[in-house]
Amino acid sequence: MRKVLLLLFVFSLYIFSIKAQGIESADKITISELQVTSKGDVYFEVSLDGSEVFYTAYEMTLEMPEGLNVVYTDDGEVRVTLRKPSLYPYSVVEEENEDGDIVEVKSYTHSINGTYGVIGERKLKVQCYSSTSKSFTAYDGALFRVYVSVSPFMKPGEAKITTSNVIFATADEVQYDLASSEYTVNVSAERTLPLTVSETNKWSTCVLPFDASLPEGVAAYTAGEVSGGYLLLNEATSLQAYKPYVIYAENGYSGTLTGTVDPAEYVAVATDGLLNGAIVQQQISEGYVLQNQGSGAMFYNTNGVSFTIPEGKCWLSPSSSGAKSYALMIEATGINGVTVQPFDSDMPVYTLDGKRVANPQSGHIYIVGGRKAIKK
Repeated sequence: MRKVLLLLFVFSLYIFSIKAQGIESADKITISELQVTSKGDVYFEVSLDGSEVFYTAYEMTLEMPEGLNVVYTDDGEVRVTLRKPSLYPYSVVEEENEDGDIVEVKSYTHSINGTYGVIGERKLKVQCYSSTSKSFTAYDGALFRVYVSVSPFMKPGEAKITTSNVIFATADEVQYDLASSEYTVNVSAERTLPLTVSETNKWSTCVLPFDASLPEGVAAYTAGEVSGGYLLLNEATSLQAYKPYVIYAENGYSGTLTGTVDPAEYVAVATDGLLNGAIVQQQISEGYVLQNQGSGAMFYNTNGVSFTIPEGKCWLSPSSSGAKSYALMIEATGINGVTVQPFDSDMPVYTLDGKRVANPQSGHIYIVGGRKAIKK
């Protein structure tokens, strides 16, 4: 971060020395389609389509679409790199490599840096300059790459990147203002997204933008209704696109799901019964969120407190919201709707009206791990 601030300071000193009123230029920049490296890194490339001016420095702002996220390096800096060799002059110096051999290395005269979210949400500011005021070697060519990640919940198809405040400068301190513009990149419909369930909590929620089979060891449920302090759950056999679920994994789960997103079906929030699923991150202050406050996973009332619902997660919106919380109960077929299962005394045990039981009695029906169980 200190390095970035220093570069910004040096570049600002350079820009401030240039004439305040720039010359309107017919030159323009272009933005490529999204591309993928052999290592799987996604990026787009920004190039200069120039005419007869040898520039030496530039800055511009790129506003990114929702779901196309800037990537950071391990040092916490925005991953924006000069496109080499391209337009930038360089000298060749000799250096000793790790094996002790002397090799020739290109030393470039220009530096580049980027800041994201500082001057506005989803705005990337890029600055490039030469401390020795070296001019580019050509009128046009590739300038830099911006490395990005595509959210698995982003709507496929065309996405817009908008440029503004595009300023180029020459070594003799003449500023040129290039027109702002809008560029289209195409986002693939093929997606892979993570699915995780904590081994401790065992319960979670999910909503997908595509159909998927249930992974082994994971059960999914829709929310039927609330009754007597419980959210009644109905078991599902698969995960359908844009349908929110409560999911359960006895031993936890961590894996990935793949599928194809249908842009015609795309919605920002998916609703089914009492559950809402965030395809686009949501801020809510009403409803219930799934938490474990020490007595197992339950849906707790937000009570007006603002909660962020990340992409792919869900919240509960019952018709009446007076209850403090709703425990989870799986509806099942059979005698009295009871699922006979091993009674795990190491897990919290509750009566059917939601009261914690320290000493469960034989022959009685309790809630254990979100299921009705009989103490034998």
